[in-house]
Amino acid sequence: MRTLVEVTYDEENKDGEVITKKSHYYLLHWGLKYDLFDDAGRILTPTYTVAICQDRETDQVRCFRPEQLKIIGDSIKK
Repeated sequence: MRTLVEVTYDEENKDGEVITKKSHYYLLHWGLKYDLFDDAGRILTPTYTVAICQDRETDQVRCFRPEQLKIIGDSIKK
């Protein structure tokens, strides 16, 4: 069984306009975006949770923020 989610995200079209899209993905795993530190020990990037997802139609794997996901249900793995 896999968890099916609807993801809302912004994408730029060929005219340079930003459009909001919704697609269905399988939620594969919750992960963390790691911190990078400079030589002085300062944080260069924040740590936050990401959802690692696989596109239902193309199998492309992408990461999204949790607030971009809406859980739809379960799907039986083929």
